[in-house]
Amino acid sequence: MSVPSAKKNTILAIGGATKGDLMKGGKLVLLTPTGVLTGVLHLESNVDDDAFVDPKRDLLPIHVRVAEDAYIEDSGKDAMLDGNDGCIILNDAVLINLAGLELRFNQIVVFFDQIVGATFTAES
Repeated sequence: MSVPSAKKNTILAIGGATKGDLMKGGKLVLLTPTGVLTGVLHLESNVDDDAFVDPKRDLLPIHVRVAEDAYIEDSGKDAMLDGNDGCIILNDAVLINLAGLELRFNQIVVFFDQIVGATFTAES
């Protein structure tokens, strides 16, 4: 049985809010020990074996899914990872570190245990 995580559910709910009509175009903002990370929450897409795979959008999520599936299979745990274990993917991400340096990523994996706080922007 998996241990639920209010932290994961809250972050995913905030990120999901940016996909609704009211906040469409908004971005998820994550406070981490490294700095402030802003991006669009990547939602699971159903990639068929016959479908075109866009390397900029599909390869990282596929690798993350394979790693999570292997972990679950090897550990004998349920489909949800325990506590703060696990990650999310942000598209079109910008990290502004503590020194003020801005780094841009097409996609980045963010581990839940590295997230200190979360909010969203109303505009992209």
